[in-house]
Amino acid sequence: MNSPAVIHYKDDLLRGAIAIAAYYPGDPADYRKIFRLVASKRFPHFREGNVICTRRSTIDRWIALQELYSMLGKTWGPADVIEHFGPIINRAAKPTS
Repeated sequence: MNSPAVIHYKDDLLRGAIAIAAYYPGDPADYRKIFRLVASKRFPHFREGNVICTRRSTIDRWIALQELYSMLGKTWGPADVIEHFGPIINRAAKPTS
């Protein structure tokens, strides 16, 4: 019997704006962009006290959704994209171990 893949959240977790900026596309030295995105509620995150955190797999899925949404145009909303393409995005963005 095959057991399901184990996701090691510890390996997937990014803690702090500098670590997130190093993974996020763009200039890793511009970690302040993470603060701006979080403050405007335009970036998937959670907090551990005052520390901004996210997961690599969450960023990958979020970017994939942004790409799909921009290609489909204004007639589709984020909920439509998730409903129709969510399973595909989730499979593509699974963390590798």
